[in-house]
Amino acid sequence: CTALSAQPTPGVDTPSLFPPVTEQDHIYGPKDAPVTIVEYADFQCPHCADLAPVLAQLADDFPQAVRIIFRHLPLTDLHDKALQAARAAEAAGRQGKFWEMHDLLFSARPDWIDMQPETFDGWLADRALYLGLDLNRFRADYDDPELESGLVADLYDNISIGLRATPFLLVNGRIQQEPFSYYLLDQTIRLLLLGEEQVTSCPPFIIDPVRQYLATLR
Repeated sequence: CTALSAQPTPGVDTPSLFPPVTEQDHIYGPKDAPVTIVEYADFQCPHCADLAPVLAQLADDFPQAVRIIFRHLPLTDLHDKALQAARAAEAAGRQGKFWEMHDLLFSARPDWIDMQPETFDGWLADRALYLGLDLNRFRADYDDPELESGLVADLYDNISIGLRATPFLLVNGRIQQEPFSYYLLDQTIRLLLLGEEQVTSCPPFIIDPVRQYLATLR
């Protein structure tokens, strides 16, 4: 008998270019989920908008097994309102509604994609009211220089490790290759969960020569 392990996933001590998940991350799903999907995304990116409902469906289909981590990668050289959208999501997050603003920004992307940045500011304020946020606090947080500088610092850190396109996914610490379809991600998750059920050692090899052994294979 030989016990074969499932495809290994990086442990906490394995060197990685990507920072580990912490309480400072935006987390959707149980903290002890066996499968963690980390997404680096830009709210103005069309492919990120396409991926958002796929990840939401996976989280709903595997409520105890999958957690989603969102990390900002606003590609400001490509998208004129990417940083504004990220600031709005962070400002909403300070009032406990990051994911509500996250979902709204992606689902309503066709409504704001062609707006001028100045018009987009007003649109974001209206959406903050729609989400039930304290508007004065939202505006103060949205304009907070520390919030913006933190996002810019994260952007430069991510670029420094080679992240220059969105969306970018890690599944249990490993880079997930495109395409990011529901089917392929679903199969990836199921394979990882199957690995959770694998035995890690063989049973003791003890045979009683006076007994008869029968095996039933299904």
